[in-house]
Amino acid sequence: MPGYSYDVEGEAIAYGYIKLKHHIKREHGVIVNHKKMHRLCKELDILRLQREIKEKTKKHIAVNRTITGSNQLWEMDLKYGYIHGKDIFFM
Repeated sequence: MPGYSYDVEGEAIAYGYIKLKHHIKREHGVIVNHKKMHRLCKELDILRLQREIKEKTKKHIAVNRTITGSNQLWEMDLKYGYIHGKDIFFM
């Protein structure tokens, strides 16, 4: 952005390019496209690393089991229950 000089310091130093775009608009009233902000951050070498996306793990009991017949493994999802003596439901 020719003619403008902004120091990225304080709390804005930890911002990504999208948050930085909103910060500059809010604090200085300058509207900048997110693509231009990405390019500027890359040129100034202040572009933050993208977070690692972790592989999702399966949470099923039967993942590591060998089932050879019926009734060897049962799974159920308990949503709610009833306590007989107290006339109340639980979740």
